[in-house]
Amino acid sequence: MELVEKIASTAKYSETHFREVQFPNNIPHSPNPLALSKWYAKELDFLTAQFEAIDEKCGLNCTCSAGCDSCCSQLIVLSEPELLSMTPYVLKLSLVEKDELMAKVNSLCAILSENGFSIYSPSNTFSYDAQQELQSKYFSLHLKCPLLSSDGKCSVYRTRPLLCVAYRCYGDPDICHECFNPDETINYDGATALVLKRLTVAKKPRKQLALLPFALAELLNKT
Repeated sequence: MELVEKIASTAKYSETHFREVQFPNNIPHSPNPLALSKWYAKELDFLTAQFEAIDEKCGLNCTCSAGCDSCCSQLIVLSEPELLSMTPYVLKLSLVEKDELMAKVNSLCAILSENGFSIYSPSNTFSYDAQQELQSKYFSLHLKCPLLSSDGKCSVYRTRPLLCVAYRCYGDPDICHECFNPDETINYDGATALVLKRLTVAKKPRKQLALLPFALAELLNKT
C-alpha cells in the first residue's frame, strides 16, 4: 500500500478509535494555572500514547522529531485554557528572557496586523475554504513560532497548543516547509477536540479562540 493510501486508512481508523477511547485522568474543577498545566500535560501524554499505538497498529512511522520545526510556521489558534496552561512557563522566565520573548511576539503581532490579521480567530464563522485561504495567507508570511528555542525545540512542548499536538508527519518532514497541509500528514483534530472539550469543562473560557502571537502578548502583559 502506498504511503498516502496508508495515511488515509489510518486517519479513518483513528476516528473509530477515538469514539471509544476513555481518558484516565479526572477533570479538575476550576484549577489554578499550575494545576491546569500539570493536568493538561497528562492529557497530552495520554493522547500521544494513543497516536503511537495507532501508528504501530497501522504500520506507520511518525517522522516528527525534537528540533524539527518544519511545521512551526502555521497559523495556530488556541483557547483561553490552553493559553493559561502556559502561565507556569512564562512565570519561570527571567526578566531578560521575558523581554526577548515579548520582543519576538510584538514583532509578529505588528507583521500580522499589517497583513490584516487580528487577535480573534474567525473559524466559527468562516467556511472551510475561507479558513484554508487564511491559513495559506499566514503560511506564506514564513513566520516562525515565538515559542521556539534557539535549537528549534518547542519551549512549551509539554503544554503546547492542541493544533500542534494534532499535526503528525509520516513522510519527509521537509515537505512541511513547502505547504501547510501535505498529503503525508494526519491532522488528528477529532482527537484533540475531545481534549479541548475536557479543557473547557475544567476551565470555562471567557474569550474566543485567539491567534497565538496576540494571545501570548496578552499573557506576557499580565504576568
